[in-house]
Amino acid sequence: MNKFIISGNLGADADIREREHNGETRHHAFIRVCSETYTGQKEGQPTYRKDWFSIAVFNQGLVSYLEKHCKKGAYVLVEGEMELRRVDEARDAAVETLYRVTQSNGSIELVNRAN
Repeated sequence: MNKFIISGNLGADADIREREHNGETRHHAFIRVCSETYTGQKEGQPTYRKDWFSIAVFNQGLVSYLEKHCKKGAYVLVEGEMELRRVDEARDAAVETLYRVTQSNGSIELVNRAN
């Protein structure tokens, strides 16, 4: 298993969806997290790089937590599993990275940052 830890701000409220699984309705969520890093000075001004990560959350407790407590702009710490998958196996095309938080694997923490 590959593991990821990402900290950053939520780009929007969690996108909560329903799905049927073995005759049972389950919820899952998709979140977008922006991680910003300082990359140096350009013309006397600080320069930042922003990276966006799309993360699927399949842990029912964490989906409820996201829905109740984590709104757009919230600073979160997300831990889960990462999978690399080829987009087009036949042509040996680019690799897509999937980020997941599952029932048995991962966490999401709302972090209170001092400004």
